[in-house]
Amino acid sequence: MPKSPDRVTGKSPDQVMQNHPIRRYRTPLCVAIFLTGLRGPNPRSRNQGESNLLSTVAFVGMIGRDVLSLVLLAAGGAKLVNSPSGETLASGGPDHMVRLWSVDRGRVKAALTGHRDELMSLAFSPDGKILASSSREGAIRLWDVASGLQKATLQGARHSANPVAFSPDGQTLAAGMGWPDYTLEVWDVETGQRNATLKGHTSAVTSVAFSADGRTLASGSSGGPVLLWDVTTGRAQATLEGHSDEISSVSFSPDGQTLATGGRDNMVRLWEVGTGQLKAILDGHGHPVLSVAFSPDGQILASGGGWHWEGDFGVRLWATDTGQVKATLEGHTGAIRSLSFSSDARTLASGSMDATILLWDMSPYSRLQRP
Repeated sequence: MPKSPDRVTGKSPDQVMQNHPIRRYRTPLCVAIFLTGLRGPNPRSRNQGESNLLSTVAFVGMIGRDVLSLVLLAAGGAKLVNSPSGETLASGGPDHMVRLWSVDRGRVKAALTGHRDELMSLAFSPDGKILASSSREGAIRLWDVASGLQKATLQGARHSANPVAFSPDGQTLAAGMGWPDYTLEVWDVETGQRNATLKGHTSAVTSVAFSADGRTLASGSSGGPVLLWDVTTGRAQATLEGHSDEISSVSFSPDGQTLATGGRDNMVRLWEVGTGQLKAILDGHGHPVLSVAFSPDGQILASGGGWHWEGDFGVRLWATDTGQVKATLEGHTGAIRSLSFSSDARTLASGSMDATILLWDMSPYSRLQRP
């Protein structure tokens, strides 16, 4: 009889994957990735024969070690602009600079200057043509990825601009603000005009996400709760209460019916978007949950976290229909701050305080198979 997963670690001996990196570089403070299908040989794993770790990416010469923000896109399921090398990584850190890297070569292709304080968040537009970056100075900058030129500066906060997210059609950008604003700012990407200021949080906005149809915006804050906003009216349509600490991450399921939230109370919660009711609590992390992400088919929820250099640093893959852990992916040695699936469901990226980004092969778990 198979052993049931441990309550704290959420894994059984058959589910643990211990891996070894294929290549390693240094990473900066915050990262966004634009990939067009990275592939490589898989190292062996003690427990399952074939490891599902595709590669380790960590770039040399950057200040800071904490990977705060990560966005992974793949050409298989979206109309993306291929970089000359096939993969592009954008990074930002305390030196106020955004860098565009060639992932396969580990070299800087462009250095984007303009921010005057530490970078907080990065996000690619759905077509991969625009990169948004936010910083502690309160400014949000839009960059043309192909040329590396700045398209616009969106001044939205008096102090710190935190998470940024593009709408699915790429026409709208939302950003969460820190002290003393605590607002959500919504801009028209083409014109740079502010469409709305959403007020409702009483503490720093720490996470933001659009639903797949672009009609609902979810936001979490350092003091909770989670708010669901009607994008058309700009009104909060639901308040989701349950976490007892900061909401670190929010993620919509692909069908928009479920919202996953990860908190510093060590819990993952699943909410029914239509009613605002709690559907399930996924209890398996022994330390703060810092990032959650749905797979493109909605069958898997990935979660990761930790407390700086303490705790177990495995990425958990949850079956969303049963709430059970399908696998735990081990390889990081610091808290996992960011997770993102490629749009073709083949790859999961994880960013950590250990200064690495790990790329994982999701083909054993994904129902979206491509020739």
